[in-house]
Amino acid sequence: MSIFSFALNDRLGRDSSADPQDVLGVKKRLNTQGFYPTPKYGMTPWTDEGMFEGLKNFQKANGLSVDEFMKPGGPTERKLNRLLGRVPRRGQGIIAKEASEWRPMIFAPVNEGRGAPERAPDLLQMAGQKNRHDDRPAPDQKPPLKVPPKPVEKPAGQKTDKKSEIPSGTKKTENPWPETPVAAEFRHQIHKKESRDENYDAKHPNDRAWGRYQMTPIALQDVGMMDTNEKWTGKYGVYNKDDFLGNQKAQEKVMADYMKRNREILEKNGALQFEGQKFNGVKAEIIVTESGLLAAAHRQGAPAVRNYLNHQKRNNWVSDPEGFPPKKKDQFLSIETRLREFQNITHKKP
Repeated sequence: MSIFSFALNDRLGRDSSADPQDVLGVKKRLNTQGFYPTPKYGMTPWTDEGMFEGLKNFQKANGLSVDEFMKPGGPTERKLNRLLGRVPRRGQGIIAKEASEWRPMIFAPVNEGRGAPERAPDLLQMAGQKNRHDDRPAPDQKPPLKVPPKPVEKPAGQKTDKKSEIPSGTKKTENPWPETPVAAEFRHQIHKKESRDENYDAKHPNDRAWGRYQMTPIALQDVGMMDTNEKWTGKYGVYNKDDFLGNQKAQEKVMADYMKRNREILEKNGALQFEGQKFNGVKAEIIVTESGLLAAAHRQGAPAVRNYLNHQKRNNWVSDPEGFPPKKKDQFLSIETRLREFQNITHKKP
């Protein structure tokens, strides 16, 4: 397949959402220059640590400002195109032939965003959608996992929790890591939306998200559980997927690490400054809280959350789905739903 010069459709950086066409195009072109080795799962339209590392090294090698950032018509895009021999018309984006030949080997976001992925749609159908570094946007109604839950056998006469049918004294489903800084109710509500009945054993049907909180490879890279080639690092004694699924304590530690990482990004990109903002959402009044922001970031990613808040501010905090950018409508509705549902659920232990 030929590699062509191209023009970015939007900005591309760690703290901004990214156009899938732009991501795929940049990866391919960095690859031709030796700055992005093809991952074992193939080229994908989602940002990852390897892409940003390659972008940094490309900028450094070519005397550019090393900021891991690209913008339409900017110096990094121009340098890439000069090396590839042709500067296209603005808005050309990735060439249709190239997009049509791409076959995903990683999976697109589930309907709620950065959590478990589902079947990847054709790239041309995804064109224009935004994604976070990590994963992942769509409505906040996640399809149920297709793997049937394993029935829990209980001795005769043993009391159970009617909601989960788990023996009431079973510690593995209650609190495998008592030292977690994340409040139990917050973890439980995230679990209900992510893994449901499967809990710690949950594997998405496409096998690209695992455990109670449906952590994807990108999320696991963010917290040091995997390297950029998706090799497990051994952190918390986890050396493979089965280790992760079988280690409930490690899953809780990863959840805490991931929340900490998302909070750092939300603070850096300015999203936390909106804490306390009140507005009428589509379904009810919403007060922006840190817990709501973290719950939304768990699904859609911290950069997407900031984009939603920026939109609301520009529109005087009028939440109108018809006024949402068409390509971000589902993503924004998902974020708003999580802001509403988690606004009164504290994420911090008392």
